[in-house]
Amino acid sequence: MRDFERRGKALGGRGWAAGWAVLAMAPASISMALAQGDEAASYDAIAVGDQAPAPLPRRADDLAELEEVVVLGEKLGRTLAKTTSSVAITNNRAATDYGIDSVSEVIARTANASITNEGDFSLRGVSAGGAEGFGAGQPVISTYLDGVAVDQVGQSGNLLDLFDVEQVEVLRGAQSTSQGRNALAGAVVVNTREPTQDWNLVTRMRLAELNERQYAAAGGGPIGGGLAFRLAADYHADDGFVRNVTLDDPDWNRTEDLLLRGKLAWRPSFAEGFDALLTAGKSDRDGLTQPVNRIPDDADGNSRTVADNVPRDAGQTSVPISLRLRQLLGEHVELSSTTGLIRSRNHEFADYDTSTADNGSYQFDQNGRTLTQELRLNVRDWNGLTGLVGLYAGRFRYDSSNQGRDLYVQLGEVLPVPAVGDLIAARVDFDLDSKNDADNVAVFTEFDYQFTERLTSIGGLRYDREHAEIYSNYQITRADGFVVAPEQAAPLDALLAQITVPALFAFQTGGLTPGTGSGRQIKASYDALLPKIGLRYALTPEVNLFLTYVEAYRAGGGDVDTQNGDIVQYDPEYTHTVETGLRTAWFDRRLQTRGNVYYTKWTDQQVQVPNADGSALLTQNAADSTLYGVELENSLRLGAASSVYLNAGYAHARFDRYETGSNDYSGNRFAKAPEWTGSAGGVARFVDGWLRGWFGSIAYTYTGTSYTTPANTTRERGDAHGLLDLRLGYETSRVSIVAFGRNLLDDDYATYRASYVGGFGIEAGRAIAFGSPRVFGVQVDMSFE
Repeated sequence: MRDFERRGKALGGRGWAAGWAVLAMAPASISMALAQGDEAASYDAIAVGDQAPAPLPRRADDLAELEEVVVLGEKLGRTLAKTTSSVAITNNRAATDYGIDSVSEVIARTANASITNEGDFSLRGVSAGGAEGFGAGQPVISTYLDGVAVDQVGQSGNLLDLFDVEQVEVLRGAQSTSQGRNALAGAVVVNTREPTQDWNLVTRMRLAELNERQYAAAGGGPIGGGLAFRLAADYHADDGFVRNVTLDDPDWNRTEDLLLRGKLAWRPSFAEGFDALLTAGKSDRDGLTQPVNRIPDDADGNSRTVADNVPRDAGQTSVPISLRLRQLLGEHVELSSTTGLIRSRNHEFADYDTSTADNGSYQFDQNGRTLTQELRLNVRDWNGLTGLVGLYAGRFRYDSSNQGRDLYVQLGEVLPVPAVGDLIAARVDFDLDSKNDADNVAVFTEFDYQFTERLTSIGGLRYDREHAEIYSNYQITRADGFVVAPEQAAPLDALLAQITVPALFAFQTGGLTPGTGSGRQIKASYDALLPKIGLRYALTPEVNLFLTYVEAYRAGGGDVDTQNGDIVQYDPEYTHTVETGLRTAWFDRRLQTRGNVYYTKWTDQQVQVPNADGSALLTQNAADSTLYGVELENSLRLGAASSVYLNAGYAHARFDRYETGSNDYSGNRFAKAPEWTGSAGGVARFVDGWLRGWFGSIAYTYTGTSYTTPANTTRERGDAHGLLDLRLGYETSRVSIVAFGRNLLDDDYATYRASYVGGFGIEAGRAIAFGSPRVFGVQVDMSFE
């Protein structure tokens, strides 16, 4: 924000023609009008070439002046004290102090947010997959990295690790007005560190239990001609904590990650007020962070073990690219363009039933391709008006291939011949190929208008239109039948007499599922007008109160009926939220409090219901809900080098109406949605005396009980747990050496429990996934400038 004002004054009234010339420099991206992940393009971000990386040493004079934090996700350049969104911000300094290595850890420490080891996260009691925790629809929480909209495939890898990251924002609640697509329940915005005109290099080495090791480096500097660059590389691997007891593999969930990123910034001297930033990266992950332990229905399960009898192969790759162009058009106006592209791939080969039974294997491949473009005109402090007008469009391509091989299926699971269902079986192969394509366009605006010194109005509006095309092709490619010899078998001729000729023919020729072998396709368009209104009142210079009303939606789509290959269409869903809160900043912002209270009505919810014969679940608009809750976050700076924080959240997220045939979930809690969450911690540094250079931090994170499914049974839930982390170390102006412990209390908890009724090669049982155990390690960071 300060850079915006500085560059604007230097430019004066010049630059209008140059501003439109900026757009001509990127005709390919702009002509397609494609954009979404625009956080890095926000004019309030520290400008290219002026962003100095935070050095490792924390001397008293480094912290004497506490700068106001600017929220990038809202795109208006509001400071944290004036934003109306419920946002939690973690910067590079906090990530280093508390040893936060990934966006997952940021979410876990955020009030009214939670995440499992499987990567499922929720905000205000709403899982990214929706109210029931899964489904065919797009996510309801969007994620952005350096202006790129990260798709579901990209989120499953290591793309969001935090080494060399500048700032992470977790915006709770509807963000559809500013973020648009897939932001009905919130957004996560990540910005990495940008190039500077000063040479610098940071390195990291970490060794810990479970054979964990990390080697990372990042740095850069000026090239000349207004150019600057920054490169980052991060290698991270560990052997995991899950043992395969069938294959005698103690490192079943080992992972190996490599993350590469490069940035090139340009601020030419001949074009005042103009800058450009090109970012490109690649992430590779080999392995899965958390497998599922499937056990018999009547067993409790052994912590952190699995019984798969098929070796597993899994990996994810993502390649994000973004281009940001900005031009100041006078002291108060800026024009920006952000183009985002990401290609992601996820591959997994594993045991089909994850048990000791010989029930075949599956291979699952996903591919995502997203291209986005946004043009935005921002106005700052112009006769009391701060706002933006934007044009946006995006092209989203997602396809998957699911193949089952050599699955063991008994006749009674697929044909109505119960008398012989346990005696006739088959080995089955199936293929399910699907595509989910969407094109999205939008025009939006949001503004603050200051009526008086204390009263400011808030307004926003977004018109969003989406066209979706969904294709599915499901077929049984092989079904070889044979007779099973049970302990007590009836005469074979009597058994076979009960099987009709058509049934035998279908069984032997692979026609186990009727109507397969031909593709299904639907095309549909959806649109919505999403308003936002509110007021902000400065009770004193240190206290701001606000009240807002905002609407959000998630577009419709189609779900595949795996029993016949049909695609069943569903409509959009909508939320209406009233929110109030306060922001306080006392004693030169050393003591800060942020509180939000919200109430949301959710209508036409996309939830899963059984198909006609109960053999599969399909997404339909079959529920309505009420949500309300509160977030309270407090931070206190103690002197120049120490601080403490205390955060707490409560989220009531329950169905008013949700009936699925014989099941009635009305009144039940959303899946994967703990009601209570909280965290507390502090960091202390000794800047004087004989302890000078020593430092330490402690953090405790609490996550309440959650249910895996809307049925809310005790056998299908994640345990309440509290994780205590501690870091102790010594630092100089260039080197930091720290010893750390994660989950010091060694809390042994399940993050996931689910029951399976069985069928199509899977026996009835339960699945359990456990959280990480206690881990100790050491880390060395070095900084050269």
